[in-house]
Amino acid sequence: MKLNVLYACDDNYAPYAGVSICSLLENNKEIDEITIYVVSENISNNNITLLHKQVEKYGNKRELKIVDGQQFSKQLELYDKIRYRGSFATYYRIFVEMIIDNDVERLLYLDCDTLIVGDLRSLLLLNFNNKTIAVVLIPTGEKNVITELNNKPYFNAGVILYNILSWKKNNYTAKLIDSLKNERVNYSDVDQAWLNKMLTNDFIVLPLKYNMGPHGLVYNYKTLFKCYPSKFFYTTDEFEDARKNPVILHTLRFLGQFPWHKNSLHPSKKTFDEYLKKSEWNGLEKTKNVGFLFSLERIIYLITPKWLFLRLFSLFEKVYLKHRGAKLLE
Repeated sequence: MKLNVLYACDDNYAPYAGVSICSLLENNKEIDEITIYVVSENISNNNITLLHKQVEKYGNKRELKIVDGQQFSKQLELYDKIRYRGSFATYYRIFVEMIIDNDVERLLYLDCDTLIVGDLRSLLLLNFNNKTIAVVLIPTGEKNVITELNNKPYFNAGVILYNILSWKKNNYTAKLIDSLKNERVNYSDVDQAWLNKMLTNDFIVLPLKYNMGPHGLVYNYKTLFKCYPSKFFYTTDEFEDARKNPVILHTLRFLGQFPWHKNSLHPSKKTFDEYLKKSEWNGLEKTKNVGFLFSLERIIYLITPKWLFLRLFSLFEKVYLKHRGAKLLE
């Protein structure tokens, strides 16, 4: 049984990718072989060395392959695509078949801000039912400004299980590149929006436990879906199972913070710190996350009931996405 995994990052996110890799290898020792591809956008030699050390600690059936992503970045610059947090790395998952070895048939893409806290073997046995990817749904996102997706389910692209044979058969890399090239538009969800548009009828839904975000850990089902109603989501039982038995935690921003920020209130901070200590980046100094809006958000969160804060936050987010989406689509 072999697992193929893909990460993509620049040097700023390399340590967090390393922590994610540590959690992946620590909790999946029963898998016979694991090959990890990391697509690099100018990752330093020091961080590349540490990534290799991180993987080598878990034995000779664990392999790391570093792939230079500059060719993809140069392409995206020509298409006038916006960088996400200063990097094109998030778009690299679109070029997937150009990155991995030819014999790979199943691939798990993971964002650098994920923590793998459970066993992934069930994903190696998953039946795709003739679909191309398996993903987790989210109730909100860029669909607020992509009108053709308003009445369709919307997935988070931070965890994607690829059926590579189907991906190649449908020529998705070429189709996505062509769309990026010819549609002079940018979305605040960047390539996630493009993937949702292109594969809107070609995915199966994974249980929520394979991509559990911070809001699902902090808020109960009733509170969350009063603020983010959606007919395309999970049942109460599925939601509670994901809270109690997560397999992959997606440590998206919470109150403007990640777990690696100083004084973070992120619900996955303790878990992140656990794997940080086990990783080659043990002792990494946590970064500050300053800014008026983030500071104000944190103060409001601390002094208001959780349900009221989430209601205010969701209303602000809706206005912000609509305004930002309109500007990006001009």
